[in-house]
This record gives sequence, C-alpha cells and structure tokens, in this order.
Amino acid sequence: RAPCDADTQYATRSTQYVTRHTIAREDRAMDKIRILIVDDDTSLLQLLEDGIEMFCAGCQVTSATDSLSALEHLRLQPYDLVLTDYDMPGMNGLELAQTVRQALPRARVVLMTAYGDGAAFQDRIRARQLDAYLRKPFSLKQVRDIVQATAAAAA
Repeated sequence: RAPCDADTQYATRSTQYVTRHTIAREDRAMDKIRILIVDDDTSLLQLLEDGIEMFCAGCQVTSATDSLSALEHLRLQPYDLVLTDYDMPGMNGLELAQTVRQALPRARVVLMTAYGDGAAFQDRIRARQLDAYLRKPFSLKQVRDIVQATAAAAA
C-alpha cells in the first residue's frame, strides 16, 4: 500500500508527540535538582539564579555569598550540584569543593574561575576530583549543560 497524506500527518504528529514528551521528561528530571551557587559577587549570583530558574523552573536554587554560609546550607540539606567560585575570602572554592566531596560524594562540584590557565592550577582541580570547571566569562548554555548532566546522573 502506498503512503497517503493521512499516514504522513500521523507520523508527523507522532514524532511531535514523542519529541514534546521526551523534552517534558527531561525538564521534569531537571525539576528535582537542588543547586547551591557560591560566589561573593552578588550580581553574578543573581544572574545565575535567574538564568537557572529561566531554563529549569522547578530547580531548587540556593545561593551563598561565602563558604561559611555555603557550609551552613550544606548542613541543612543535600545538594545535587554545587557551583562555587574559586576566589573568595576565607575558604576558597577548592577548599569548599574538598569539603563538599567529603560530605556529599555523589554531588557534582563545579568550580567557576578566571584563574584556570596554569598547569599547577589544573593539577589542583584534578586532585580535588571536580566534575568540571567554568572559566569566566562563561555562558548560561554551559551552566544549562551542567544542570542537564546532573539531572541525567541523578535519574
């Protein structure tokens, strides 16, 4: 039997349905992600919070302006993803990442930094077993990719 217009329309609708529902499932998976953002730059914190909430409306996003506040948040609840700045007063991002790794070994830890060029710095990142690092300036698409990878790992 030769395909007719009705067959083509059905196939197109089916593909649209599957695509729409696959995307919805991915979005629902991202909805369950708890994210902690740590940076002493409040404008970057706000930008990241707004950006993540824009592409992941159900994500639970918490922010902290220093490592001590981040540790308090970590004490209160577990997080799936911790995005931390490197250069902060007190405990730096690598030290915070090491603490997160000990407390939450399954959490993804991503370092945000403008200081990522040297070989010694790269060695320190590998030694802390970070999942990734974002070199500033970075895009919200890079953050979205990390959130999606976190959702996939948690599923």
